[in-house]
Amino acid sequence: MTEYNRIAEVFAHLGEPLFLVRESEVEGARALTLHTMERRNAARLAARAQEALRRDGSDVRCRVVAHNPRSLRRIRSLEALSRRFGDGRVVYDPTGFVGRSEAVADCARRLRASLGDSVRNIYLDTSRRTLYVIVKDVAKASNVEAVMSERAELVRRATTIMQDWQKGVDARFALAVRIGTEPPRGLKLVSVDAKSVTQTIFAPFLERKGLVRGALAMGAAALLGTAVTVPAAADPAVSAVNGSIIVRGGQYDLNNVDDGKGEGEILGKVTFPLGQSFGAQVEGGVGFDEYYGAGGHLFWRDPSWAMAGAFVSYDNNSQSDLVRVGAEADFYLGNFTVGGRVGHQSGDFGEGGFGNVDVSFYVTPNLAARAGVEFEPDDGRDTTAHVGFEWQPAVDSSPGLSVFADGEWGDDYDHVRAGLKIHFGTTGMTLIDRERKADPEFVTGNRRSAGYGPTYEVPAPAPSPH
Repeated sequence: MTEYNRIAEVFAHLGEPLFLVRESEVEGARALTLHTMERRNAARLAARAQEALRRDGSDVRCRVVAHNPRSLRRIRSLEALSRRFGDGRVVYDPTGFVGRSEAVADCARRLRASLGDSVRNIYLDTSRRTLYVIVKDVAKASNVEAVMSERAELVRRATTIMQDWQKGVDARFALAVRIGTEPPRGLKLVSVDAKSVTQTIFAPFLERKGLVRGALAMGAAALLGTAVTVPAAADPAVSAVNGSIIVRGGQYDLNNVDDGKGEGEILGKVTFPLGQSFGAQVEGGVGFDEYYGAGGHLFWRDPSWAMAGAFVSYDNNSQSDLVRVGAEADFYLGNFTVGGRVGHQSGDFGEGGFGNVDVSFYVTPNLAARAGVEFEPDDGRDTTAHVGFEWQPAVDSSPGLSVFADGEWGDDYDHVRAGLKIHFGTTGMTLIDRERKADPEFVTGNRRSAGYGPTYEVPAPAPSPH
């Protein structure tokens, strides 16, 4: 057994949270640098390691480098991660991740040196052990034969490089190589070098301190680095032409004006796709108190994470009108949807800015709890809060049918209502999928404002001529 093998055995039986030991030189003398995620008790760790080595007959100085997992999460490529762990001969690498990450970075350097400027990015798929070499797209070139010949030459040279590289690494660490003009979709890929880092790179949310330690223990941490998730072919902004009808009723109380005034209306909307990433919606409604309204949306949406768009609405109640124009956005965060609208309103119920923020939590895919706040131009009722729920009880037997109820409260004002929603063109969709792949929320039906009725200023009596 060589000296290095004996030293590795010592650290293997030390029982300390070490993931790397390298031979280095400190102040002109041979030393061992111990790498750990435990930032406490570094001095004790160095003393224990040095004593264990001395008992084994190796009088080598030890020093400890404690890494901050949060700092590691900010690293943007595998090459940068490798540099963080210094240089020198690897003495103890129980998971093999440092040696393998350095080998992958070396492979990328060889590919770039041989293939030159034709290489844009190099990514590693750790689950498939595949290196993706992304080259410049020259498909628009007029000479197709020359393009194909150049591609074939790139493949030949890359294959030669990989064969030579493979001879110098552990035979169990074999990598396949793929060459293309775009990275594959739907995979989480690691940026191998600095030139491969793009603005779509992000540290995965799950890379928390404890999980980084666990990954190190399993031998995968060096390959976590910072990953680029290449999105799968995105679902369309609107899955198909679809529509909804809402039948609802309730009452509102407005102190000093109305007490328990009833309301009811029928609202309808149709939503249709505009290509892959955009959609449009038209809507309208009629109800009690000579109510009618109409509105529409134009929006972009990626159902995997967000929607953004613009809207306009018009509501008329008892010959008093309300016009709104604004922008809207929703963000899809797992079981939560966080969204809001902001814009300008005019008409008989106050003129100025308005806005709202809403949060929906999907207790199950077919049961949503909702809450939010809304503000309007200051007319004494400028801020309200609301809560509610929506439930789709029978996806199979009654597809597209959901029930809902909500309440709204503000200064001298409360409003409760309930009803049914009937959806068309979304058969088999859960409630959460319908919200993200079918139709945006109504912008018409603003009965809270319209229900107040216009306000009148009573003129002061004329002064007496006497």
